[in-house]
Amino acid sequence: MAEARVRGAFYALAGGPPAFKGAAEARYEALAVGREVRGVYVVPEAVFDRPGPWGAAVEAVGPDGRTAWTNLGFAVLERHLAPGLGAPAPAVASPTADSAGGLGAVCTHEPPCDLHRVSVAGALGALCELDKLEQAQGMGQDRSRSPGKQPPEGL
Repeated sequence: MAEARVRGAFYALAGGPPAFKGAAEARYEALAVGREVRGVYVVPEAVFDRPGPWGAAVEAVGPDGRTAWTNLGFAVLERHLAPGLGAPAPAVASPTADSAGGLGAVCTHEPPCDLHRVSVAGALGALCELDKLEQAQGMGQDRSRSPGKQPPEGL
């Protein structure tokens, strides 16, 4: 529901009673999922100043004035696990059509899409081989994983 007003309050939970650390309004971010548009609410102003257990109290007020709220807990890590902007994508052996269970086990589209015919690791490996071949032939295109650069079509 894109029209809701959503606010989050954040609490550090380590070492005693919950310590209020701040509150902020959330903004709605629409995401296209196939033909549907869904979305998430994001609180970009949230600051987590130390690792450990944290909590959030979230309140949503709909366009009709009805209010819903929930509490949730989560861990803030010393270091994030996701690669940063411009960092190489992790070469993970993601499920493929040839994995146990077949394409239906990894793809929710009907009919299943071709996206899962190769793993992330396989696609990155193919891209690296293409780079090596182009370098050897003197073509030398830079396919570094910096923002704005895309792999060749079909990978």
